Amino acid sequence: MTRTPSGLALVLILTGALLMITATGAHVATGASGWRWLIAIGADVQVAGWLAHVRRNRRNGGAA
Repeated sequence: MTRTPSGLALVLILTGALLMITATGAHVATGASGWRWLIAIGADVQVAGWLAHVRRNRRNGGAA
């Protein structure tokens, strides 16, 4: 069984996902290409959250 994200990792993952969803909706609604940057930033934030989660798991001995 693997551990679920918590703490800062969870905040980063959810923030990145919410930013990507919101920016995607805004891009579809407006057609402005500037929203693509926010989608990419949201993806970067989400990846940072998953990396923080993996690092914490490895430091604590991996899956239980």
